[in-house]
Amino acid sequence: MRIISGIYRGRQFKAKAPKGVRPTADAVRESIFNVLNNIVDINDARVCDICAGTGALGIEALSRGAAFCNFIEKSPGTARYIKNVLAEFRAQNSNYKITVLDAVKALKTDDSSYDIIFFDPPYFENLYDNVLNLIAENNILAENGVAVVEHDEKSELQFHEKFEILNQKKSGSTIVTYLELKH
Repeated sequence: MRIISGIYRGRQFKAKAPKGVRPTADAVRESIFNVLNNIVDINDARVCDICAGTGALGIEALSRGAAFCNFIEKSPGTARYIKNVLAEFRAQNSNYKITVLDAVKALKTDDSSYDIIFFDPPYFENLYDNVLNLIAENNILAENGVAVVEHDEKSELQFHEKFEILNQKKSGSTIVTYLELKH
C-alpha cells in the first residue's frame, strides 16, 4: 500500500497489514479522494477513521492537509500498526489520536465533530446501523461534513433518515457511499 498524494505521496507502508485486515485498495482510495475533493475541503479538516484497519484512509487525509485524524480501531495490534506507520512517516503527534476501542463505545464517548468520517467496518460484523445512527443522532459529523461509507454490494443498508446520499460509486464488489446530514 502506498500514499497517493500530498506530503507523504509515494511513501509505502513497509510492514505487512495485520492478519484479518482488509485494506482499502489504492484505486478505491484514489477514487474516494477524487470525489471528496469535489464536495469538501480536506485542507485543515478534522477527520475520523472508524474501524481504521491499516489507517490508510486517515493517513491519506493527513497527507493531503487534514489538520487532525482520530483513528478508531478496536484491535490493539492493528492500532500499533497504525502508530508505527505514523511514526515511520514522522507524523506530528498533535495531528492524530489513536483510540483503541470498539467503534460504538468510542463514538459514545467522543464529543468531537468531524468534517470527514471514514467508515469501513468488517462487512460481517453488522456495525453499520449502530455507528451510522450514533453519527446522525450525536452530531459527530459537522455541518457540511461528509461521511464516506464502504460496504459490500450485497449489503442492503438503510441509512438513517437524517442522512442524504451525495454520491455512490461501485468498484468491484465494494460500494462507497458519500453521506451528509440534512439541515
